[in-house]
Amino acid sequence: MAIDFLELLQHSRGHLRDKIVQREALDKEIAELRLGIRALANLALDTKMRDEILDEVKQARRPVPSMTDSIAAILQNAYPNRMTSTQIRNQLEETGFDLEEYSQPLATIMATTKRLAESGKVVRLYHPKRRGRRQAFLGYRWKAEDE
Repeated sequence: MAIDFLELLQHSRGHLRDKIVQREALDKEIAELRLGIRALANLALDTKMRDEILDEVKQARRPVPSMTDSIAAILQNAYPNRMTSTQIRNQLEETGFDLEEYSQPLATIMATTKRLAESGKVVRLYHPKRRGRRQAFLGYRWKAEDE
């Protein structure tokens, strides 16, 4: 009996996509639990208990990709659609990315996407009919290999 490699490949790709969606949902749920437990732990009167709980929460943290890697992944997943900095921030929050360590996360996102555009990985999109000094900025899009 011959194995249909194309069918196996299609099935495996679909399975991989399903698992990625599940992982993203779990990461988001874990991030929410960590935030809630950390807030509740601060109410504990016993410092030893609080320190133990906070240590557990810290250990539950999965190594997080950098801001640049996370934004690149979001834009790659959104391709060929464009995204604004606000949409990127919302997507980062939805995936459980911890933005608390940034005093101004939107400014950091804007600087990161600007660097990605300067490196040629991302395209900055402007309204095609508005040229000159006051171009209307539409957002960022991952750059296709053939562009």
